[in-house]
Amino acid sequence: MKMERYLEVMKMLQNRNQHIVKKLSKKILHANKMRNIFAILAIALTTLLITATITTGVTFYKTNKSYSVISTYGVNADGYINIDDKILDKLKVNKNIDKIGIEQIVSSDIIKNQKLLGESVFLEVGYDKEVFDMMSILPIEGTYPKEANEAFVPTWVLDVLGIEKKVGQDITLDVVINDEVKSIDFKLCGYYESLVSRGSGRTRIFTSNKFIEKYKKDITNQKNTKTAYVTFKNINEQSSYEEVKTEIKEVAAQVGATKYKAHPKYDSENLNIPGDGIEQIVGFGLGILLMIFTGYLIIYNIFYISVNKDIRFYGLLKTIGTTSKQLKKIILKQALTLSIIGIPIGLALGYLVAKIIVPLALKPTIFANIVVISAEPYIFVLSVLFSIFTVFISCNKPGKSAGKVSPIEAVRYVSSDAKTSKKKSKKGVNGAKIYKIAWGNILKNKKKVILSTLSISLSALIVIFTINATFGMDPKAHADTQLSSDISINNNISHFAGEEKYQPIEYELVEKVKELDAVKEAKPLYRAITPFKDGNIYGFGVDILLEGKLKEEIENIQGEKRYMGYSTYSTGSEDSVNSELPYINAEVNAINTDNLEGEVSRLDIADGKIDEEEFKKGNYIIYYNRSGENSLLKSGDNLPLTFIIRDENGNEKNVTREYKIMAIVSDPSNGEMGSDLGMLNIEENDFREIFTNYEDSISSIQVNLNEGVDLNLADKAIEELINDSGNYTLGYTSKNFYIEGIKEMKTIVMTIGMIISSILGLIGILNIVNTVFSSMISRKVELAMLESIGMTKKQLKKMILFEGVYYILLSALLIIPLGLVVSLIAPMVLPIYGGFNLNLYLITVGISLLTITILMLIVPIVGYNFVSKESIVERIKVVE
Repeated sequence: MKMERYLEVMKMLQNRNQHIVKKLSKKILHANKMRNIFAILAIALTTLLITATITTGVTFYKTNKSYSVISTYGVNADGYINIDDKILDKLKVNKNIDKIGIEQIVSSDIIKNQKLLGESVFLEVGYDKEVFDMMSILPIEGTYPKEANEAFVPTWVLDVLGIEKKVGQDITLDVVINDEVKSIDFKLCGYYESLVSRGSGRTRIFTSNKFIEKYKKDITNQKNTKTAYVTFKNINEQSSYEEVKTEIKEVAAQVGATKYKAHPKYDSENLNIPGDGIEQIVGFGLGILLMIFTGYLIIYNIFYISVNKDIRFYGLLKTIGTTSKQLKKIILKQALTLSIIGIPIGLALGYLVAKIIVPLALKPTIFANIVVISAEPYIFVLSVLFSIFTVFISCNKPGKSAGKVSPIEAVRYVSSDAKTSKKKSKKGVNGAKIYKIAWGNILKNKKKVILSTLSISLSALIVIFTINATFGMDPKAHADTQLSSDISINNNISHFAGEEKYQPIEYELVEKVKELDAVKEAKPLYRAITPFKDGNIYGFGVDILLEGKLKEEIENIQGEKRYMGYSTYSTGSEDSVNSELPYINAEVNAINTDNLEGEVSRLDIADGKIDEEEFKKGNYIIYYNRSGENSLLKSGDNLPLTFIIRDENGNEKNVTREYKIMAIVSDPSNGEMGSDLGMLNIEENDFREIFTNYEDSISSIQVNLNEGVDLNLADKAIEELINDSGNYTLGYTSKNFYIEGIKEMKTIVMTIGMIISSILGLIGILNIVNTVFSSMISRKVELAMLESIGMTKKQLKKMILFEGVYYILLSALLIIPLGLVVSLIAPMVLPIYGGFNLNLYLITVGISLLTITILMLIVPIVGYNFVSKESIVERIKVVE
């Protein structure tokens, strides 16, 4: 009973004044209007940054993912179904189908124009806008084709054919109709930027379905010439490959289709798309943390100065029984009340900034076709949560400071800025030196100075980092990583999927390339190529029996999501993908010992070492494991290989060789580095003994140019040689392609960087204004007391200017060295960079310090003029 009575008494003694806490919070809010304005601006800008970062991050992630799918596979859908008119009618009324895009090939053969040899350009019909949307094809100028003589052409095809990009231009295409090449005249009705880059896959020229009616009506009755690209209502990005396969199988059965396929984008285990977005997610996650930290410094500084200014008031509250917890609540309630105003403003402005910036930056690029600004609810929910979290942690420390103050000390307290220094002043003939008084003021409140300097410097460093990251791209450096030579002439037989007969690169072409004035050297690259079981050649590679250590290694790296230099076979349809045949088709390259060091120099040696003299003896192998990780094979291991050599009739002969692994090499750039090595690389003479068709095994010619050569002219000269060869399967890639492509991307990134830097710069300016202005308001009493003892306004302004100079110098001490660090790190954020740029570092640091100097010399004076409007007596009243 005594214990119960004690608890009852204690409960009665507790403060039950929540409504008073709310009332006090409101009163304090009304009394600090200037503080409220700065706090709302700070909260709004923090929310703006967080919202813009999340929205832009999600948008870029989805845009990049869509681009990767379309550039790799040509279309972004859930699956493909080969159809005829009856199947199409059933598809249109199928309840599971969301969207349908119809495509009809005009000819199963490539367009035969001499200048388009080896380019895999096909003439097709797009029946509706839906199919163009799925391929992200939009007219830059003109319209989609409507008449039999109209053609809708990719821009690069027009460039190759030498046709001006102008609607109405005449264009002649050599089209295979009924096994006969016909030259047909078209009118250019429009042109578009293809997401499928030149030389990387199937390129489409579109015409109207009226062309089929006029020239090749019977093709609509041929099987596998008309395709429906479909999306399903109950399939989304999170759906598994098995779910998509099940769905498309059911729909195909319902409409009577026998040939269908789920889109490979869902096959995560064998996805052939570069990158999985993890780097982007991490990058934007760090961006959000940076924005939170920036917002924290700004908001914290506001409330720290505010609490410091009103510390007597909080002390008086404690004398009448207000607890530390309640004082903390008063400050937090003020912040949350201001957040109710600031956060919605920040959300709206943040989304608006992202909605304007991203499309504006991507407008002149191929990404403009696929960019969709994300407005999912989770973006705004995350932004609100991150913003409230930032406000909460920003107010936590000032709240604790208010709660810890002693009531007696608080009543006597004015401000640490108003206290006189404990150091004895040295007497001088002309009194105290103003610059020394200013320095004394700096030293009196070290914590505030450190916070202010950090806040000012951080704003500058963020801008320096952003500019150096976005302006540091180097197109040439990117091109050097993509190609080991300046130009590569390639046999693209794999692009034609059996539609063209294999024509080898003749060594005569190598000699002709060497004769060009622009060429420094031309080296043929030999790679094994043998017929498949049906006697046809579909691409470079040779079948190797899966046995022993090779089988163990393949099973070990099977989970890698990128191409590892080999492919497996399955025995039938998608339902039996696990029923693999006991051999793989792998890249096997011949290496001339004289070129060995050069071939390996671009890669990392993960295990072993390169010995040219030993390699020349033969029976050695260099294993190129793309990732360099999780390899069971080690240097020094014996690796027996059995090659399955077939002739054009499909007759097989097994050739077994015993090799010793000299070294295991890997890609240092996670799949970005271009290399001439295959999965398995053997000495040239060994290669000749195994593959008797050695002369027909040139997969590419690696061409290096003389210094100072015009890349465009060199490209044209190579192009002419390829056209004159008459080999339809030949194509070429050039560093010039990558340089020109990245120039456009550099413009995009620089534009985005400038906009982001401007916004961050504005935040930084506001931060400086807020910090200095709030400091002036909190020092209102101190400045009035100095004026009351004889200091003139002119002397006070001089003192404030000296303080500003000290802040500038302290900020410079941080910005100059740390600016160098972030300038070194920033370019490495992007894979396409040119390293540290001294001029850019000096310019960004110079501009930052100049901006800080101007602000620190102007804003304090404006702040002083604002607080000194009242008389000295009115300003000193607060201490009474």
